Parts: sequence; structure tokens; C-alpha cells
Amino acid sequence: MGVCGNEGVSAAVDRSREIHAPVSYPTDFEGWDKFAQIMELQWAAKDEPYIKSVEPTIKHVKFGGVPCVDIRPKNWTDNGKVLIYFHGGAFVFYRAGGSMLSRGVTAADQWGLRVVSVDYTLAPRAKYNQITDECVAVIKALMQQGTMVENIAIYGDSAGGGLGAAVVLKIRDQGVGLPAALAVLSPWLDLTQDPDTVTSLQNQETSYTQKHQIAAAAAYVDPKDHKDPYASAVYGDFSKGYCPTIIQVGLKEILLSGCVRFYQKLDEAKIPVKLD
Repeated sequence: MGVCGNEGVSAAVDRSREIHAPVSYPTDFEGWDKFAQIMELQWAAKDEPYIKSVEPTIKHVKFGGVPCVDIRPKNWTDNGKVLIYFHGGAFVFYRAGGSMLSRGVTAADQWGLRVVSVDYTLAPRAKYNQITDECVAVIKALMQQGTMVENIAIYGDSAGGGLGAAVVLKIRDQGVGLPAALAVLSPWLDLTQDPDTVTSLQNQETSYTQKHQIAAAAAYVDPKDHKDPYASAVYGDFSKGYCPTIIQVGLKEILLSGCVRFYQKLDEAKIPVKLD
């Protein structure tokens, strides 16, 4: 589908917008909801001038009962291809139709593709199995409407990158098929505290702290299940097949070693993969 060009993926995400972790984290649903609302208000209106300038067609719809934003770039011509975008936010904040709308719009504008941005339920209101099931439901609904799985690519950043990688495993295991490609930027692929860069690069990372990772990961999935491949895709079995993948990550990110291990596992399974 040609969605994995380096410039396009880099242009679609501005890491400078990511948060610096708060001093403390919520301990109940209401607290997490309030945290998510604060983060949403921080970014929701800032991209409005850009979105208007590229003149996309934006529709708020549901696929498989899941809220989504269906984005079509200016002068779009239907070629049957769809890019599905899973947004970041540590699984606990941001919204596809609000704060993350510009990222879906950017992807559509950069690549000239229809983008379906998925507004999955945020943790801890939903856990990883429900959230990945929601994403699978969107893919199945698009296929029921006539989009072939080989004309679907998946793109995600940060937590959304890890989510996208896990969803590919899940649709493969359910016999749905494999998408054309996966493009992930700074993906969170290992929710455990095992990766060495979680600690070794802690003082280099500009956005997230180890404390932030631990709190958000626990909200998304019980720690005893952190190595479930549908939660942490790096623990998946890729000998059964996987789609061509590009991984983009910075050399001073605490997520780096998870990305390197994901690349190695795909490479060992003879899956077309690039680590950039």
C-alpha cells in the first residue's frame, strides 16, 4: 500500500506534544476519567487550523459497533485501500475524534488514503482483551462492507503502535487474514519492566517515565498477563506468519529495546521488516 515511507511516518507524529508524567496517578475509574479529560482538553483545539487547511472530509461513524473517525483527504479517489490508525496515549488518554484527530488527518493527507481512526475504549474502563476485540471488530466490519484484508494497512504510534502489532496477531489467529502492512512509530511493545532501556535510558527519555509506564500498563492489563502476546506483541509467535512491518523509534527512548526485540523476532521468522 506504500504507507511505510520514512518521511510519511515521521511527519504524522510530533513527539513534542507528548506529556511529561504527573507526580501521581489515579487509583479508580473516576480518577482515570478525570486524567483523560485533562489530557484531552490540553490538545483538542490546538490542531483545528491545520485540519481546516488540508480540507479533509471527516465523518464520525461506527464500525462493528465501535466509534471511529472516517477521514478522506481532499480530492480523494477511492482505490479500495484503507489505513486503520490506532492512536497513542498509554491506553489511558486521548481520543481519535478529538486530540488525535490531526494525526489521522495528517496520515490521510500525506499518503492520499482513506483513514479510519479507531476510538477504542480507554483503560481502565476496558482491559486489553476488550480493546483488541474492538479493533478486530472494526477490521471485520470494513471487510463485510467490501474492503479486502490485503487492502488494509495498520498504523499506530506509542501505545497505538503496540495495539496495532497485537491486533495483527489476533486477526491472524482468528483466521481473518493478514493486512498489507504495519507501520509503528515509537511503539510500546512490551508492557513488562524487562526491557533494559526502560531503566538505562530513563534519564534520556523526554516524555515518559518508568513510573508512568507501570501505572498505565497496570490500568490496561493485570501485571500477571503482561506477557500475553495480545497485550505485549513482542512475545508473539511469528513463525505462523505476519505482515510486512516498519518500526521507527528514537535511540534515546525507553521503548527502544522492545522495538529492537520485535524487529529481531520478525527478522528471525523471515517476515519483511525494517527498523528505522
